[in-house]
Amino acid sequence: MIRAKPMLLNLSTQKLASKCKALISLEGLPATAASEMAAAVPGVLLLATAKLQQRWLFLRAAAAISPRWRAEWPRLSPSCLGVLLNSSDRRLARLRFVYAAREAAGVPLFNAVVMPDAAFATRFEGHARWWAREQAGGGGGAASGGGGGAALS
Repeated sequence: MIRAKPMLLNLSTQKLASKCKALISLEGLPATAASEMAAAVPGVLLLATAKLQQRWLFLRAAAAISPRWRAEWPRLSPSCLGVLLNSSDRRLARLRFVYAAREAAGVPLFNAVVMPDAAFATRFEGHARWWAREQAGGGGGAASGGGGGAALS
């Protein structure tokens, strides 16, 4: 874990314990999954607690709005959930775009976030313009601002 994220060494034991507790307290995430997630994607322990919670709420809300994503959510492994939580707000905002473009039925939730930028731009030509409008309008990203799902529609 330390080899993957040496910045973890900068955390005090109290801070690390607090981050682990925040991960374990994510609603709907079993404690065993939280420890598997931290082992697979230690970067989740470097997220600010508020950001971790905000992204988790956003992802759960995103999963709930599409029948396909709702079916996929419980099958995502702890490592996949960790990758999603550790993704940038710009990548997470792709979920809002894909849903708004009525493409959610054709794209797995995980793939929408982790798809290489070039492949995403090719598949969703309007995304760059949409993202520029989001930035200009202060949208900022998927998991910034409003957080828990209202930002999805």
